[in-house]
Amino acid sequence: MQTSGTQISWKVKDFYGAETPPVVANVAANGQATIAPGLGRNGFFELRVTALRNGNPVASAETTFAVVSPINISTMRDSPFGVMTHFAQGWSTDIMGLLARAGIVQFRDEQYWQNVEPTRTTPATYTFSAYQPYMAAAAALGLNPLMELTFANSNYDGGFTPYTEDGRTGYANYGKAVLGQFGSQIDTVEIWNEYNGSFFSSPVTNPPPDRAFLYTEMLKKAYTAIKAVRPDVRVVGGAAVPVPLPWFKDLFDRGAHDFLDALAPHPYRSIPEGVETDMAGLQALSASYNRGNGPKPIWATECGAPDTVHPGRQNMARYLVRLMTLMLSAGVERAYWYLAYDYGGYTLGLVRSPTDPLGRYAPTAALPAFSTLIQQLYRATYVSRDNTDARTRMYLFRRGGNDMRVVWSTAGIAQLVLSTNTPLTRIDIMGNSTVLQPTNGIIAITADTTPFYLVGSVSAVREFGRDVIVADTVRDFSSVQGTSNGTWSYRNGYIVTGSSYDPNPANADLLTPMNYISTAFGNEYASFYGFTKIDANGGHPGGRFGYAEVFPVWTVRRWLSNVSATARITGTIVRSSPNGDGTGARIYVDGLLVYSTTIGGAGSGATIDFTFTTPLQVGSRVDFIVTPGPGIDVDYDYVDFRAQISVPPAAPATFGAWQEQNFTAAEFANPNISGDNATPAGDGVRNLKKYSANRLAKTFAVGAIPTVGIGTVGSDRYLTLSYRRALAATDLVFITELNGGDLSSGSWAPGGVLMAPPVSNNDGTQTVTVRDIVPISPSTKGRFMRLRVNRP
Repeated sequence: MQTSGTQISWKVKDFYGAETPPVVANVAANGQATIAPGLGRNGFFELRVTALRNGNPVASAETTFAVVSPINISTMRDSPFGVMTHFAQGWSTDIMGLLARAGIVQFRDEQYWQNVEPTRTTPATYTFSAYQPYMAAAAALGLNPLMELTFANSNYDGGFTPYTEDGRTGYANYGKAVLGQFGSQIDTVEIWNEYNGSFFSSPVTNPPPDRAFLYTEMLKKAYTAIKAVRPDVRVVGGAAVPVPLPWFKDLFDRGAHDFLDALAPHPYRSIPEGVETDMAGLQALSASYNRGNGPKPIWATECGAPDTVHPGRQNMARYLVRLMTLMLSAGVERAYWYLAYDYGGYTLGLVRSPTDPLGRYAPTAALPAFSTLIQQLYRATYVSRDNTDARTRMYLFRRGGNDMRVVWSTAGIAQLVLSTNTPLTRIDIMGNSTVLQPTNGIIAITADTTPFYLVGSVSAVREFGRDVIVADTVRDFSSVQGTSNGTWSYRNGYIVTGSSYDPNPANADLLTPMNYISTAFGNEYASFYGFTKIDANGGHPGGRFGYAEVFPVWTVRRWLSNVSATARITGTIVRSSPNGDGTGARIYVDGLLVYSTTIGGAGSGATIDFTFTTPLQVGSRVDFIVTPGPGIDVDYDYVDFRAQISVPPAAPATFGAWQEQNFTAAEFANPNISGDNATPAGDGVRNLKKYSANRLAKTFAVGAIPTVGIGTVGSDRYLTLSYRRALAATDLVFITELNGGDLSSGSWAPGGVLMAPPVSNNDGTQTVTVRDIVPISPSTKGRFMRLRVNRP
């Protein structure tokens, strides 16, 4: 530190928000002070320093730093983890050393055709002076480039994306020239970038050019030319954003599948979960065109998401680990994070820009998170996903004979009990290790939205305390408009300004079914109303344009309930764009507004999580609605709008299931709380008895205790015993026992006669009443009855 103060006071905050106490240090005569935090652990840290003079603050400064475990990349050329860079656009190569220290071997960059061949000559001449320095620096550090072959050249096809045989030949020759210049340093090239998106131009706009045809022809020409001189080079094709199956199918129908070695989607998405489904769809599509040879590899050559909530980008770190894990589980062979540092207005960098106020390349939390991920998953083979609730994610990998899991929860806290007789090592997202010791063959853990790694052998996984998901906007999305209970439909309609939305059948004309269509970006529902769409992840509102009065159009994703219960609706809304005036999101149940918010606008994107409960009946209409927000401005109004509807679980059929519904993982690990004979509510009623009467473990439940009475049969009176019996329980034996009046002898024997048919209590139990076999008489010394509940 350089300061005119006489002392400095500093403190450090870690990834989780924990702060160290302030430390005061003296400043040397030259005005310098050195801070050595000595935290003794890996992680991401935010440092704040205050300069003091005579004990008073005079200035302050902030920066961030990261501590990662050492990693040697010299043997990691096959690493599946990479990052996007822009050395072709003038980045300094000094960041390369930082990437290597974090374990990032792969990088994706370019050598622009226009710069490589600035003038058309015969024979062609190429220049690489602008790119040789960064390629040399990469070679010196052992970094491995994926080379994009981009973009158009003014010497061919008028500077438009190549569309003639001449342009395609020029492009293919440029690709060969790049490979000839750098030889074996380049082992993979990518044909173009996001061809189905904004990186395409054409002299013809009406009708729109056939992009799939033009890309396929360019791909064929480049692939054939490259393989002729470098058959070892992998050619990555598809050039698509995000993971548009219709686009890839169109390419494959035109023969593109035979002219690429790997597929290149860019799975940008606000929420990582679901990418595995997209990739599985792409794999299946590829396999169907590959003549029985299975799918071709997938390289996600760009992926990422910003974090506008946390200064340290903690959400981005969580997102990165989850996304990369999910893609590995789906068989993605390589993935490149976008970007290495903040650039061009994109705040997705693993580190901040060279001119950031926090300092040159000040790290974000994503950098140590990525480094830890690489160290844990490099050369690990995906095995399977553990059988848990859909919100709980446990992905099993194996490396060198050792099991390792990546664990997190997408919503709420997951309570897990792991069966193992050996210790497990828990490694947090920042790379810090903790050894967990089993007790009685189990280890209890919890998981939240921050992923962690679990190393060691686990024979079984049990989950506690989750409700049951009955509907999921993403999981249940389909091309079919549902009309029966338990199904979804997709509609839109305009709402007259100032009126309220009324989904009653009498006003059904306000809403019209949308049409399921395929586009170059994927499958979605759309209509004749401008801009309206609903896809698996969210939707975009629209407007009834072209009239004297323009009305806002709402998109409606409707679920018809097939349950009667107090339901919990949980979800996330993400508006990535900072532009426009914001987007409205609403939820109605049977026409009543139960949730409403406006998200985004005002110069920033936003993320909103919500959860609430609401009663549902069979046939209830639950509407998830996207509106244009406060006005009719529909620009940038797309939102991810994901929701799950869950209900309490069914009455447990086993004592184990009852434990899972009533205890946390840690409580289950303690038999004094969750065991058969424990009484966690302090009411003296044991757990097994509460289960047998369908009662909650931690609720005072004296009502679960049997009651005594007197019953009459004819002229005789009998002692009776009445008890509640859980109808769903399948693992219990109820035995009434009789005693002839001598409790001291302990002479109890099974017996008794059912007084009448059991009576339903309409709460999952029935009351059973049993009488003694000996009537009460003046000569009866005493009679006793008791209930024994056994769990064989």
